[in-house]
Amino acid sequence: MRDTSIILAGFMGTGKTTVGQLLAQRLERPFVDLDARIEERAGKKISAIFAEDGEPRFRELEREAVREIAERRGLVVAVGGGAVIDPANAARLLRGGLLVCLTARPEVILSRVRRETHRPLLEKGDKGRRILELLEQRRARYEALPCRVDTSDLAPEKVADRILQIFRCGGASDRGGREKQPSETRLLEVAVAAVHAAGRHALAHRRRRAEVAQRLQHDVKLVLDLECQRKAEQVIRAAFPNHAILGEEGASPNEAAGCEWIVDPIDGTVNFSHGLPVWCSSVAVRRGGETVAGAVFAPELGDLYTATRSGAARRNGRIIRVSEIARPEDAILATGLAAKTDDRVTSHGVFSALARRLQRVRIMGAAAVDLCHVAAGRLEGYLETSIYLWDVAAAGLIVRRAGGRTEVLEDLGGHRMRYLATNGLVHEPLREVILQALRNAARAAPESA
Repeated sequence: MRDTSIILAGFMGTGKTTVGQLLAQRLERPFVDLDARIEERAGKKISAIFAEDGEPRFRELEREAVREIAERRGLVVAVGGGAVIDPANAARLLRGGLLVCLTARPEVILSRVRRETHRPLLEKGDKGRRILELLEQRRARYEALPCRVDTSDLAPEKVADRILQIFRCGGASDRGGREKQPSETRLLEVAVAAVHAAGRHALAHRRRRAEVAQRLQHDVKLVLDLECQRKAEQVIRAAFPNHAILGEEGASPNEAAGCEWIVDPIDGTVNFSHGLPVWCSSVAVRRGGETVAGAVFAPELGDLYTATRSGAARRNGRIIRVSEIARPEDAILATGLAAKTDDRVTSHGVFSALARRLQRVRIMGAAAVDLCHVAAGRLEGYLETSIYLWDVAAAGLIVRRAGGRTEVLEDLGGHRMRYLATNGLVHEPLREVILQALRNAARAAPESA
């Protein structure tokens, strides 16, 4: 990646300049401080630009500098804290190299900038309160960036180590010029950014939940489904423009791509459309047909679930495990009733059979959320007699990495399947009940036809 620039963004006081200089020294590259470049061009300090010309003029100069620097290659660049708030700037910088957003806790930022006098945005009022206000204003933009490193508890040298690891794993080229496959860590970072982009867009516009794109029997497609799919795709495309994408709201196939992304922008759309909080955004990526990273973000529940093929399953950063309940009589299983009328007959039969065997069967209306509850030990199982790949791709990986077991009981074609996930301990007895119920439903089908 000799020609790929490393671009550091993020809030003031997160260490962009210090870390950028370290990276430039290690890689023997030029270092560019974008704010210093702006001051040089303007012939005055940034504080003077704000005071004399106003913030709009500074942002204009910043956009010009971003356009110029994004076209150059082989640099290490530190950009100002507000540069990526402009979507056009962010898009240019993402195309221009590896864009890393440095973050830090508010109290850490305050301790680092408390005595500084060259921060125009902190000149008025209480600095701590102003930092909190600005962070909240910019949070969605920062979180939408595919790669972030928290510098709160790391020395600058360790931050540089982390960025170099990402840089060398994520998109390096071999001697033949072929693109190496990105690391699982890198893929998960992009998956998290994508679910945040989709989920936060839905959350911010939930008052528009009545805007229907298509109304189906027992289901609904919202305008926000389409918008949130685009939000997720924009993040993925910015990081991996040549990867394939398979989504509930459309696909961008690429047979030559090494990775395929699987997106469900709003899982639990009916819940969302009625104002119920049980819904989520889900993004997975598979390589060679195997899911290697996945993220599920349930904004109104405050939960982010993640996993990679070789890493632990986590909820909000903490490792989770499936439950240890081994008797079906003590188990709770979540399920759903298929949206298609013919499938609902089968679903009812299986539901009845399970209800007789389990402590309880629950229907909550969002497959990926239910699966994550299995991973977190809140449920012992999840079953759907007719569900799509994008509903289960990310959450299924999370269940497996939490110690559970998933199984496609039957491939129904068109990315649709019968699917069972459990804590592993109740899998075989539940599987036996379900398969028998399916056989009974199949025998009864001609009689009801």
